[in-house]
Amino acid sequence: MSILTIIFAIAGLALAFFKPKWGIFSIIIFYTIRPFVSEFVPEAKVFSDGILLGGLLYVLVAYRKKLKELFKFHLFEYAFFTFLLIGSVSALITGVSPVAIIFQLRAFLLGYLVYFIAKRIDFTRQDFKTFLVILFWWAIVFTIHGFIEKMSLRQLLLPENWRLMELSETNKIRIYGILGNPNVLGLFMMIVFFLTYFYREYLKNIPAKMLWVGLVLFETTFILTFSRGATIGIVLFLILYIAYKRDFSFVKHMLILTAASLILSFTVVQATEIIDYPVNEEANENDKARIKKQNEAVSRFKDAFSSENVNMSSQDGRVFYIFKGFEIFKEHPIIGTGFATYGDSATQTFSSPIYKQYGIENSIFYSDNQYIQIIVGTGALGVITFAVFLLSLTYFVWKRRKETPLFPLLFFFLAGFYVHGFYYNIWENYVYVLFFYFILALHEIWAKDKQYS
Repeated sequence: MSILTIIFAIAGLALAFFKPKWGIFSIIIFYTIRPFVSEFVPEAKVFSDGILLGGLLYVLVAYRKKLKELFKFHLFEYAFFTFLLIGSVSALITGVSPVAIIFQLRAFLLGYLVYFIAKRIDFTRQDFKTFLVILFWWAIVFTIHGFIEKMSLRQLLLPENWRLMELSETNKIRIYGILGNPNVLGLFMMIVFFLTYFYREYLKNIPAKMLWVGLVLFETTFILTFSRGATIGIVLFLILYIAYKRDFSFVKHMLILTAASLILSFTVVQATEIIDYPVNEEANENDKARIKKQNEAVSRFKDAFSSENVNMSSQDGRVFYIFKGFEIFKEHPIIGTGFATYGDSATQTFSSPIYKQYGIENSIFYSDNQYIQIIVGTGALGVITFAVFLLSLTYFVWKRRKETPLFPLLFFFLAGFYVHGFYYNIWENYVYVLFFYFILALHEIWAKDKQYS
């Protein structure tokens, strides 16, 4: 362990222990730049672990005279713990190393620990306002960076490894951003978009016109990520929310913002073609011509369900892993093969002991479908406990929908969890999960304190 690693870990621990609110803010913000920073300073990764440890120590000290309060859980928490237990026991039976199991447990527990810590801290509306202001300007930086990345054909403001990354033709048109992943960037942009829109009254220190400009920039960046899965989830949320709220001013605002964002997106694409930024020497004229052609990006959505794409996916993509997953499930139907065995975070580092047995040639892949990963890893019992977790969590939020102003945003997150689970390992998407659990903690704190309702 290097001296730099120790310094980052201690810095995170000290911040969270002595300034717990800023510790929570910092871990959420840090995960939006963690991939970028890690390219230059790999040791910085432990900063977030230091924050979690410091936060837990703070809670233990604060509750030292009422430790029983730390062990009062909701139904969704008990279901979550049971799910984790099933996946861990099953993995041990399969022969997964304890280190790999712990790695995967960390992936699932990271967001929950933020919730566990945050709901035991006295967050006020003023704290929330401070967080929103920081987040707004933080996201503005992301949009500017994304536009520069787009118009320079990924040649400016990126780490060398990212700049030289080989991308498919359909992915060359997408903004990857500081997060280094277009899907995660797209989700982050829409999280900030709805945080800004729903809580505009908390941002009175920012000129109203700037807020609307920011909303257009956030949605434009989202559009330029061309994230199909995220788009489907957001459209479903909008339909459900409009049906629930019946707020026609909301519909009008969404239509105007989307129209403005589409115009700006088209402008950025056209500017990219006009600028014609010189790409790497290895890229010949044909490569540059193809990149320009791909800027006609509507084809990415139009071809999403084409017979050619579906056929390719069934051979080595999402569909292939779904079919292969059910094949494995049939042989391990009760508690599955365990964590760190099929397309989850741990298999990216440790691979899996079952891949060779089932003829999976590519041993490093994400299932890109949270449900099949749960089905394979935890079997029928895991599926049941996870369903209890998700449904009871939804009921917990719904029951308190009128007690705090945070319901619209939690509605957005929950709709996303249900839908994005078909396209991503969404519960291992740290950015999405951290924001959700933090807002959930605020929702619970404010529901108990009627002055915030």
